[in-house]
Amino acid sequence: MRFTVLDSWRGLCALWVAVYHFRVISHFGDTELVRHGHLAVEFFFVLSGFVITCAYGDRLLTTADRVKFMIRRFGRLYPLHLVTLLAVVAMECARWAISMKVGREVGGALFEGATDPATLIPNLLLIHGWGFWPDFTWNVPSWSISVEFLLCGLFVLVFALPRRLMAVALFTAIGAAAFLYTRYGIAEQSESTTAVARGVYAFFLGGLVYYAYRWWKGRERGVHPWLEWLVIPVFLVVSSVDGTLLPPLLFAAMIFIFAFEGGVVSRALKQPSLVRLGEISYSIYLVHYLVVLAAFGAAAVLGRITDLGAPWIDASGRLYGDLLTVVYLAVVIGLSAVTYALVESPGRNWFNGLANRPTRRRPEASAGD
Repeated sequence: MRFTVLDSWRGLCALWVAVYHFRVISHFGDTELVRHGHLAVEFFFVLSGFVITCAYGDRLLTTADRVKFMIRRFGRLYPLHLVTLLAVVAMECARWAISMKVGREVGGALFEGATDPATLIPNLLLIHGWGFWPDFTWNVPSWSISVEFLLCGLFVLVFALPRRLMAVALFTAIGAAAFLYTRYGIAEQSESTTAVARGVYAFFLGGLVYYAYRWWKGRERGVHPWLEWLVIPVFLVVSSVDGTLLPPLLFAAMIFIFAFEGGVVSRALKQPSLVRLGEISYSIYLVHYLVVLAAFGAAAVLGRITDLGAPWIDASGRLYGDLLTVVYLAVVIGLSAVTYALVESPGRNWFNGLANRPTRRRPEASAGD
């Protein structure tokens, strides 16, 4: 079952993250909504829990089913993660070569902090977002991909339980994650400290939302189309409640409403261009940071970096900053379409084929063996 409107929302939220990371002085670059673009990851976690529970909540009946599920999820996440990780490594090597040529470090310290070579192995193993390291590294947005794969493993464990125990496990996981998130909040610790707790809380909340949706729809009920317009205050509230448990709850309500696809906003979100945006949203999410690094590298060489508490690109005027942002998004979308076609889709299909291969049974031993 495909939720087309929710796919379109995924694409729009991927662009939200992309604009958040592209810090250029413009008319909208420092607005509340853009400055809280990292909260789109909470939306992704809730939506992922919703969609995966819909697709697999009643299907993981045997060990073979669970193994195939993990193979599919690995194939969905890892190929593009690996390619973008290697691309960032190559870009850091290029920055080193340029720095050697000009006689100074261009764009900050080389192979330190986010590009510490010691964190390459954790990135390759897809465990770099589990809170063992204080900073997110290399292709920074991929921390959530690491957490997502861990969540898939937890999903298998929870949904392998008997139904009554599964319900207890779901609420326990959400409650424990909520406690850890509030106890070790972002204000006190680094973001990586709460990454897994954030993911568990939002992901399994999404699973509960799916069951609420299925229960409500099973009674042949829908939601009032006008409720879709609540998306506006949702985003306004989200922009002011960072570091709390509220954003995933708001996104959960939003996903529940739009899953019914019954209003004017849903019809608008079914436009082919937005549906396509949702289709390549994973590529947008991982590829955009490569474009950000390239843009900041070019700006550093040209001396167009301004320190406003964090590095920002100064495009010599907010109007030029607006134009640069539009060009940046066009490049991100175009490049993401290429990586979707050449990396993401073939990689996913190959691993899906691997998961679909029939299991060979060992021949029974004969009496003479």
